[in-house]
Amino acid sequence: MCKNKLIIKLKKITFLLILGVLLVPIIYATQNYGEGGYGSGAYGQAVCGDSVCDSSESCSTCIADCGVCPVDDSSEGGAATPSEGEPTLTKTSLLVNVNPGEETTVTSFNGTGIKEITIIINQPTQNIRIQVLKYDSKPANVSKNISEKTYKYLQINTENLEGNLEKAKVKFEVNKSWLAENSLDKEDMVVLKFDETSEKWNELDTLYDSEDESYHYYVVELNSFSYFAIGEKAKIPIVSAITDSYEKASQTKLGLIIWWSIFVILIIGVIIIITLIITELKKERFGGSILN
Repeated sequence: MCKNKLIIKLKKITFLLILGVLLVPIIYATQNYGEGGYGSGAYGQAVCGDSVCDSSESCSTCIADCGVCPVDDSSEGGAATPSEGEPTLTKTSLLVNVNPGEETTVTSFNGTGIKEITIIINQPTQNIRIQVLKYDSKPANVSKNISEKTYKYLQINTENLEGNLEKAKVKFEVNKSWLAENSLDKEDMVVLKFDETSEKWNELDTLYDSEDESYHYYVVELNSFSYFAIGEKAKIPIVSAITDSYEKASQTKLGLIIWWSIFVILIIGVIIIITLIITELKKERFGGSILN
């Protein structure tokens, strides 16, 4: 009788452990990949945000589907040659209506070194103007030179955005031919931002994003705009570089290691319980045979 009760308890524990093994990957996936969803809106009606610019939508009513309203103020073509330290190309985009909490992406900055700018604002804002200026040399208003090889100097100006910006992501582009000419790899590049208060260039956390036939793309997150440069990373001691890389990798993988450790422990527990059940059943069987 006692053995039967023990076996029943072991079976219950096994069931709970198996349930835990099945739930761990589901919980992990939910926490790391978020919740999915589908767009709303009745069939046949224009819905802003469905990636289709319908006839009833325009750049002034739905930026998400129809894009931004471009403002062509390029300084190329027929203009006088700019002086040293002056911008050689200017691109501007106008965002007529922007809703808070939504990602709004602008892509009309061809030739400046910026692929796209994505902003998130914290309150409804109208007529946001984003201007990108490209420089072929250090801007005249920047006092500090960059000692490493520099691909481009840039300046980002905005109107009606200061105080309303929650977060921005800027995707920079670097021509592959420039990297080859300067004997640099894609991992050698970094985006720098000029601090006008301390008059220093600061390297930003630069994430390599992607590439195509001509360019490598890098993304940085910002909460303000200023002068920027895309260039070679500053040389640092090898030991320091290894330590930093190890710390970043450890932080990234820590959560995954913890979840997989729990998963493995549960599997081991299931195996142990099943082994105990089989052992008890064998003892009961052979014990009954001997008595008979």
